[in-house]
Amino acid sequence: MKIGIIGLPMSGKTSLFRLLTGAESDNAGAVQHGRAQLRQTKVEDARLDRLQRDYRAKKITPAVIDFLDFPPLDASTEAARRSSAELLAPAREAGALILVVRAFESSFLPPLRGKVDPRADYDEIFHELVFADLAVATGRRERIAKGLERKHGEERKALEAELLLIEKVLAELEAGRAVRGLRLAADEQKLLRSFQFLSAKPLLVVENCGEQRSPIIPDSIAIPLALELELDALDPESRAVFQSEYRIEGPSRARVISAIYERAGLISFLTAGEQEARAWTIPAGTRAADAAGAIHSDLSRGFIRAEVISYADYTRDGGHAGAREKGHLRLEGKDYIVQDGDVILFRFNV
Repeated sequence: MKIGIIGLPMSGKTSLFRLLTGAESDNAGAVQHGRAQLRQTKVEDARLDRLQRDYRAKKITPAVIDFLDFPPLDASTEAARRSSAELLAPAREAGALILVVRAFESSFLPPLRGKVDPRADYDEIFHELVFADLAVATGRRERIAKGLERKHGEERKALEAELLLIEKVLAELEAGRAVRGLRLAADEQKLLRSFQFLSAKPLLVVENCGEQRSPIIPDSIAIPLALELELDALDPESRAVFQSEYRIEGPSRARVISAIYERAGLISFLTAGEQEARAWTIPAGTRAADAAGAIHSDLSRGFIRAEVISYADYTRDGGHAGAREKGHLRLEGKDYIVQDGDVILFRFNV
């Protein structure tokens, strides 16, 4: 899964990139991805520690996230706006976006527009996403109009259906609204995903504040990034003193990742054996047969059943044997909807 991090100059988006990926300095260990910096981080999951102990697994394999740190956006001029649209092109590959806005004062880093205004920064970047999507949707509408003249039968029907969708998208964008707010039929949603509209992607707003406080923008997360990076570099004893002094509950890495999973509609199921205890990331609502396919296509093709224990039952019952004895190990068919934390053994035959 790729997550794009975007923001205006001096917003602190690269500081968030460092916090999320554990980099000791800006872009340390990152690789170039277009004009963005990419760095992978492991998703900490304490459930895997328990499974490794119980199964004496040789290794733990957590889920991973690729974070993309994009160059700062700037829409102060028309040329800058076009440049920002180009910079955002690789973000279309991302499964979700994190938008960082500045909410701290600093005489050393004066704010871009002369004052600190998280809401204004959010609005500016949001309009850049809409602007970039308008360009894509308008271009596609023009190509469809030309193509309709040469198409007949089913091909023409498919283009007409696509044109109807594009018109809905354009109406939403021209009204200054995100594409993600559209209510669409299942076939329209599938077609919409192929366009990779930026404003259709799940979005998390992070307010980079000077100290621990409540967020200003609804549904956002407020993080004192400078303090948290200092906290991240300390030894455990010093970290505890620092947290107490500044009333910081703890590193926000897990909180941000959890919020991204929630916004993106993702969950993790778990597998364990002598070789490995592993977390697998899938969309919420995934059927058991499709979840098996996330491991290997053979498991999906030859699916027989899934032996499932919820992690809550697993821990309450003292492990696999206890869950089986108390009737909490369930045999589920291919249409079972996998839940977050399910410990699963897939039975298959190919």
